[in-house]
Amino acid sequence: VALTYWNGDAWIAHRNLDRFAKTGRIDAAYLSTGLSPNAYPTLVNALTLLPEPTRTQVSDGLIRWAPPELGRADAWHEWNWRRQDARGALELLRYRTR
Repeated sequence: VALTYWNGDAWIAHRNLDRFAKTGRIDAAYLSTGLSPNAYPTLVNALTLLPEPTRTQVSDGLIRWAPPELGRADAWHEWNWRRQDARGALELLRYRTR
């Protein structure tokens, strides 16, 4: 049951960000294209911690490679909490980059 509620992609994003804080190394391409939208809220909130040009690389990748389902509203029977959070994070990111 616990694994049903665990957000593995957000956990991976946190671990990568922790490693960056310790070593100064980060794989921006993986963070922006290799994780599911479940990691978007974590990544968008952490963008201010990343230096340029890494911040731009991650934010541009999240916007460019966002799945199409984040661009449309869900029907009532399709609604998903994590997808809604990802959609909100993506909207915030798009607003910040205007």
